Amino acid sequence: MAKFSFIGDTHGDNAAFLRQLEAGLQNHSHTIHVGDVGVGMPGVEDLNTNAAYLRMLSNAKTRGLTAGFIRGNHDNPDVCEATQGYLGNSNFFVIDNIKVLLISGAKSIDADGRVPGMNWWDREQLSYQELYHLFQIYNLYRPDIVVTHCAPSCFVQAMGIKNIDLSPTICLFDQMINLYQPTMWVCGHYHNSETYRHGRTTFRCVNIGERYEVAL
Repeated sequence: MAKFSFIGDTHGDNAAFLRQLEAGLQNHSHTIHVGDVGVGMPGVEDLNTNAAYLRMLSNAKTRGLTAGFIRGNHDNPDVCEATQGYLGNSNFFVIDNIKVLLISGAKSIDADGRVPGMNWWDREQLSYQELYHLFQIYNLYRPDIVVTHCAPSCFVQAMGIKNIDLSPTICLFDQMINLYQPTMWVCGHYHNSETYRHGRTTFRCVNIGERYEVAL
């Protein structure tokens, strides 16, 4: 059995991120931030300069625990890729026989009010080529847990959100969940604490600054 902790959006509040990261690791959980850390946003501290953060990552590695973050639509992709603890635009790994798929990115519904290169980036979603490759990975390996920033439309609708923008990312997730239903799918993005059952999949949305823990 493996324990996982998932941290919701913190939007530049690194103190909140580090508190939840430390709590998850102290509980011997693989601890993953589900995006919108605020990496590269104006006025947000560079995590590479935060000694406490770097120490937690080092200790987690020594103990065999996964620790870090994927990116959301409010994270600078270039800065993420240069930041320690970034778990990648996508990643697939196995922990104690639990297959985990991580997918970064989401579409900003408020992009028109943001400044390109400052607080909005045209790489906020993965490319069509990357998304197609991930569909193949998903089909081939059939993960037990999927961790993303946004969610398939079935879960978005279940949270009562209307006028869903079917971005390339959400369209990919819809194809995934129609093909195969993993045990668990965890997301952030919607600033809500919601659990929803769809077939054999438990969906969990993690709220701002929340830490959700599960054992599989």
